[in-house]
Amino acid sequence: MARQDVWPSTVRTQLDRLLLDCREAGGRPTINPGAVTKAALTDDSFSDHIIWTEKIDCVGVYTVFGGAAGKTLVLVPASGKGIRQVPAHSWKLVGEAPMEIEIFGGFDCVMGHQDRCTNRLAWNGTAFDRVSGGLPVQKVNQVAGGRSIVGNWAETRDGCASPMAGMVRVGPKSLTTDEMSCSFTNVSRIGSSVTWTGSCDESGLKKRTTVTATENGGRLIIKFANGNTWAPLMRCSR
Repeated sequence: MARQDVWPSTVRTQLDRLLLDCREAGGRPTINPGAVTKAALTDDSFSDHIIWTEKIDCVGVYTVFGGAAGKTLVLVPASGKGIRQVPAHSWKLVGEAPMEIEIFGGFDCVMGHQDRCTNRLAWNGTAFDRVSGGLPVQKVNQVAGGRSIVGNWAETRDGCASPMAGMVRVGPKSLTTDEMSCSFTNVSRIGSSVTWTGSCDESGLKKRTTVTATENGGRLIIKFANGNTWAPLMRCSR
């Protein structure tokens, strides 16, 4: 693995965020060999990079970099634009430059959709898209395999009355209840699952965190890096 002082600023920025997520969750981060891989992922002449949190330890908080759906894979173009985070149990590079990334794992796989366990991502000129039939077909910010989870959710129908009654408001880059407010800077989606990275403010304490939300059968499961889970939630009528 290259020394940290020779990694480009785009990679160092992403690593700093990951290490901060670990520290603010109460863990002790260590970067191990294999955490950063150089690869030709885009169609320019500059080196892109892949960060693999399987090779980054967060002692004391195992789930901060992933969970049942896999660890976090961060795809970093040399330009710093179009960075994408995805969950994966394993991955490999495929083909010649610009190379594709074959990923095994993810939330759909965990939810029992075995036909969705293996996916490929490729650069489409501006972002990393899912590949089907050799062509990128899924825009990063589009819904794949279901409608948007943006809206109001609650454990019971009575909870839909208001935030005070237990309603959870899900925005494109936010999560709000009567006791907590989360604002996210990074968001990625594979199938019916969304992964957010940002910070949550609870009782006046603001902490960096990673949150995943998975919809299955009309029910929403929200999991936090500290192990807390909100589930199952039903969609409130609009």
